[in-house]
Amino acid sequence: MAIGKKLTKEELLLLEDFSRNVSTKSSALFYGNAFIVSAVPICEYQSIQCLTNSINATILSSHSLTIHPNNLSNRALLEDPSDGTP
Repeated sequence: MAIGKKLTKEELLLLEDFSRNVSTKSSALFYGNAFIVSAVPICEYQSIQCLTNSINATILSSHSLTIHPNNLSNRALLEDPSDGTP
């Protein structure tokens, strides 16, 4: 808007609707929405990290299962369970 130019009736009507006084309800909605918008990326980041940790745990356990049976003796598998031992 140029300096010295008067506001039209439409502009004055629009300015009447906007004020610096904000109701408590509007303020609570604004801050609640801002909290949700800022919390969603944090929650997504944490869920991705948990997914990564579970993938790492799965890889580690599958690797352990493929390596460690080779280190065990096969006698435990071949013993007869009828000898009375639990």
